[in-house]
Amino acid sequence: MWRSDIIILLYDSPPSYIPTHDDFYDRAKSLKDQLSAARKEGLDSKEYEDALACVLATLYDLVGRPVTQRLVVECTRTISHLVVPDIRVCSLPIHAMDLYDRKAL
Repeated sequence: MWRSDIIILLYDSPPSYIPTHDDFYDRAKSLKDQLSAARKEGLDSKEYEDALACVLATLYDLVGRPVTQRLVVECTRTISHLVVPDIRVCSLPIHAMDLYDRKAL
């Protein structure tokens, strides 16, 4: 079985491993499908705006919150780069997920 887990690599610290839920792959695929379907309605449509907001919120719950919580606990840093080698997550606007909840830290 394949897994999609989070590994935080910092310059001067050992790697930090964050396991993801067993349904991570399915949820990421569902988000990709949801956003792709909404794009067909047009990037200026209400459907796309709603789908994007939902995707960003879910991405934050799946990836952003665990990463920021771990960084705060382990090293009180923020992260400037996030490398995501999983194709389902790479196709999502993960670069914008921090816009969803800036009060997380």
